Formats: sequence, C-alpha cells, structure tokens
Amino acid sequence: MFLVAFVEGRAPLADNKNQAAGTSTREEGATKALNRELLTTKAQLQATVEDLETANEEMRSISEEYQSVNEELQSTNEELETSKEEMQSINEELQTVNAEMFAKNEALTVLNSDFKNLLDSTQIATIFLDDDLCIKSFTPGMMDIFRLRGGGPWAANGRHCPIGRLLRTATRLSESPSRTHDYRA
Repeated sequence: MFLVAFVEGRAPLADNKNQAAGTSTREEGATKALNRELLTTKAQLQATVEDLETANEEMRSISEEYQSVNEELQSTNEELETSKEEMQSINEELQTVNAEMFAKNEALTVLNSDFKNLLDSTQIATIFLDDDLCIKSFTPGMMDIFRLRGGGPWAANGRHCPIGRLLRTATRLSESPSRTHDYRA
C-alpha cells in the first residue's frame, strides 16, 4: 500500500513556521496511523491468503477422495453388471431345463396314462414287485389269483390296497403260499 500526499503551494517559511510545525506533527500522526492500519491490513490479508491456501488444499484432498470413491463405485458397478449378466445366463439355462423337465413330465404322464389304459383294457392279471418282493402295484385281475384286498392304483373301488406288503404273505386262492421261488423269475 502506498501513501500519496498532495501539498498545495508553498507557504512562506518565516510566517508559517509555527503553522508548519503543527501541520507536520499532524501529518506524522496520520502517517503513523496509516502505517499501523497498513500493517494490520497486511496481516489480515496474509491470514486470509493462508486460510485460502488451507481451504484449497482441503478441497484438493476431498476431490481426490471423491475421485477414489467414484472409481471404486464404477468398479463395483462393472462387477454388478457382470454378475447380472451371469445371473441372466443362469436364469435362461434354468428356464431351458425347466421347459425340458416339463416336456418330460408331460411325456411321462401320457405314457403312464397309456400304460394304465393298456392294463385296464387287456384284463391281464399283473402284479409289480420291488427288489424285496414287496407289492408295488397290481391290477384287479390279481385278486382272482391272490387274497388281496382292494385293487392296484388303477382300481377305482377305493378299498384298502396292500401296497408295500410282501408277496409271500399273500396267499394264493388255489395253491399253497410256499411257491415264493417262482415269483422271482
């Protein structure tokens, strides 16, 4: 900061000595006050500049942190997109498998119905056993050969069905029940 003082014309030295001495004292006081104000302003300006530099450093630091967080979010977003695509692919595969399973289920239902209709229409006495010779199912014609209550799963009479019972515990109507060895064949 600069101080510029303008003085109009020169006063005669002899007449104005007292007056000049008073003016010079006032000017010195004003100059000292202005110098103090100048120093205070400089100190305030310096403090403001330092505060501004500190704030700028903090802003740079925050900006770098935001950039880092943004990069992490972009990376996470890319991973999520990849996972989404994988899930869509798996979902499509599951839909394909479900469609195949549904088609096979439908085919089995048709085959089961055809098999039931075949057994019902031929009136052939048939019994189905598991590996332990337990009855899995039978047709109504088997009731003419063995003492079985109810029918097989195809019987519509609703009576008790001996499914799961051992074949050797079922007695034949015309012969002895000791012929279990024939059933394994």
